[in-house]
Amino acid sequence: MELQTDYIDLLLIHQAYGDVFGTWRAMERAYQQHLKTDHFQRYKQGTMHMVRNLKLPTMQPLDPEAMKLIFQKQR
Repeated sequence: MELQTDYIDLLLIHQAYGDVFGTWRAMERAYQQHLKTDHFQRYKQGTMHMVRNLKLPTMQPLDPEAMKLIFQKQR
């Protein structure tokens, strides 16, 4: 999907019910695409003097059972 913008400052996903892990994977893809944008590259060059390490952490979602408990509908 093409948003016709240089950057996104907030990605908010409302997911009352659905595929939590599919959403996680979609957010990871969006993040990886963001790292390649001109906007991010300009930001990175402008802040390089403040950075000690460019290694980005890879995060994993919680285990499936914990995710079900967190994202279940509150009553």
